[in-house]
Amino acid sequence: PLLDALGACYDTPCQGTAFYAFQSCINHSCTPNAELQPGSRAVANLRAVRQPEAGPIEKGEEVTISYIEESLPVDQRASELADYGFTCRCPKCLRETGQRRPGGGGAQGETRAQRNRPAG
Repeated sequence: PLLDALGACYDTPCQGTAFYAFQSCINHSCTPNAELQPGSRAVANLRAVRQPEAGPIEKGEEVTISYIEESLPVDQRASELADYGFTCRCPKCLRETGQRRPGGGGAQGETRAQRNRPAG
């Protein structure tokens, strides 16, 4: 019943399909500040991965993970992320496509809707 909302294109079962409630609450960035670590089936382990020059994750800052391999070229990342239903607007993607964030704002404090607009 929960997955019925996804529509008919998700009716075909395939090996490796799963729904992870905790992970699905973490937004994507091609420059993530955290990554999921292997753990037990009941526990999701999150580890900070930000580069030292960026400093620690600040209180109130959004924690992000990469849904894909972030070292891929921008066009390939965009293609893979289209399967997730959005166009990535993280600083790395904007820089690599020559775009600017609306209003010139940074990533901190932005909502998913502002950063990752639906594809289409």
